[in-house]
Order: sequence, then C-alpha cells, then structure tokens
Amino acid sequence: MLPLIIAPNKILRTPTLDLNLPLPDQILKIIPRMYEAMEYYHGIGLAAPQINKSLRIMVIATADGPQAFINPKVLKVSRKQEQMEEGCLSLPGLFGVVGRPYTLNVEYISVDG
Repeated sequence: MLPLIIAPNKILRTPTLDLNLPLPDQILKIIPRMYEAMEYYHGIGLAAPQINKSLRIMVIATADGPQAFINPKVLKVSRKQEQMEEGCLSLPGLFGVVGRPYTLNVEYISVDG
C-alpha cells in the first residue's frame, strides 16, 4: 500500500507540477494505486502529495465510483455555500465544519486524456 504522508510535511504545502499530454505510463499506473490507498485509508478524496508525489492529481470517491482529476482548475464557484464536517487523511483525527460552494465548475484532464 502507498504510504500516507502525515502533516506537518513540506510536500503537503509545496506547489504541484502540471502534467502534459499524453500522460506517461508511470502516471497512469499511479492513479489506480491512489484509488486503492483512498479506500484503504477510508477517505473520500486523496491528492498526490498525500502519497509523496508532487503531481497535480486528485482522486475522489463518487456515486459512480472513483474518479481521477488531472491538472484540475476551478473555473467557477457558486455564492451559495454548504456547511459540512470534513476531515483530511493527512491530519488524522482532526475534523471541523467547513463552508464549501454548493456547486462549482472544474476543468481537468481525465485518465483518457
């Protein structure tokens, strides 16, 4: 299993690197391992720095199964917010109520390019 990086760790605050198309095989092989790690650590999301990779990749558990977002960029957020309790795998045991946009538009590259 991929080791989980726990705060404080410099990689969690270091800007990540954009990935270019076509995606190298080594990157495509990391994504399924990120899905496995997210489930293993009982998370609903995981970013590459949390597994010690300074790459702009995140995986999220969705109703349709896990989905990868490569080079995600938030384009638009709603003014309406929703308050929810959240935690972070890199901050074990720490939970808090956070305001998040009710909707947002994101541009990203899928694993299919």
